[in-house]
Amino acid sequence: MKITKNIVKNFLFEFIVREYHNKVKYGQPPTPLVHFYNNWLISALMKYDYIKGGENPAKTKNNYRDKFIDLTWQAVHDLVMDRIIKRRLLSGEDLLHWDLYVPTEKGLEIWKKYGKLLIIPSNLVDSLRNELPEMNKDTELILDYLNEAVSCYFYRLLASCCLGLAASGEKAIISFSETFSKLVRDKHWVRRLNSRKTIFEKVDMIKEKMKNLITHGSILKDYVMVYPNPDENFSEDMQSLIRSMELMTTIIALTRKEDGTPSLAINNIDETFREDLVLGYLVGSYTFFRLNFVIKEIFDNVIELMEKE
Repeated sequence: MKITKNIVKNFLFEFIVREYHNKVKYGQPPTPLVHFYNNWLISALMKYDYIKGGENPAKTKNNYRDKFIDLTWQAVHDLVMDRIIKRRLLSGEDLLHWDLYVPTEKGLEIWKKYGKLLIIPSNLVDSLRNELPEMNKDTELILDYLNEAVSCYFYRLLASCCLGLAASGEKAIISFSETFSKLVRDKHWVRRLNSRKTIFEKVDMIKEKMKNLITHGSILKDYVMVYPNPDENFSEDMQSLIRSMELMTTIIALTRKEDGTPSLAINNIDETFREDLVLGYLVGSYTFFRLNFVIKEIFDNVIELMEKE
C-alpha cells in the first residue's frame, strides 16, 4: 500500500498529541520530529502493515531511516496551516530544536472527539471520499471544486477559496435538486422550482418542501420501502441537511448577489476576522457535503424502486 502524506499526517498528529499528554503538560519539551520519522512512524507503519517488518524490526527501521522526512514536513506544513499544531519556542535555546511542535486547543478538541483527522481543510476531500457511498461525475466535479477551495485557502487566496467553495456547494445543491424533484411527485412544484432564477430561491423552496415531507412522514415511508431496517438518525440527518443548506447559501452569498451577478462580499469583511471566517466555512461545509451525497443516494435508490413498480 502506498504511504501518502495523509497517512503520515494522521500518525504525526497522534504522535504530537501523545507527546503533549506525556510531556508538555508537565513542563517537559516534546520529542523532536526526527524521532518521529525514524522511529515512531516506522513502528506504526509496521504495526498496521503498511510496511513489512519481517523478523528483525530493528533492521527494518534502519532500512527505512530518513525515508519519510519529506512526507513528514509536508504533513507538518498542512497541520500548521490547519491550525491544529504549532511550533513551541520557549527561549532562544529552543531554536536548536526547531522541530518541536505541540497541538493547539482546536487540535486537542479534534483528537478528543474523533481520535483521528477528519474535518480539517487539508483532509476535507479525502475524508469525504471515505464517507461517500459511491462516486459519479457530479461528485467528482464537486470534489474538484472543493479541492481547489482548500488549495486557495492554504495560499491565503480567501476570495478564490470562497468562489471554489460556493461553486462546489451550488453544484451539489443543483445535483440534489434534480433527484429531489423526481422524489416529490409534484409536477406543479417542480415547474415552480425550475422557474426560479437564483440558487437562493431554489434552496428556499427545497428546504420548505423537505420540511413538509418530514412533517407528514412521506419521506420516511418511501425510505422504509428500500431500507427495511432504517437508520434511526435518518430524520435527524434530514434536518441537519436543511440547516447545512442554510450555511452553504451564506457562503454562496459572499460570491453572488441576490440577482445572481458576481460579488466579492468576502472582501468587505474585516481582515482580522476574514481568515477565521473562511476556515470556519471550510470546516462547516463537511456536514453539508456528506449529508448531501449520502441522502441523495438514498433518494436515488427510492426513485429506482418507484420506477420499477
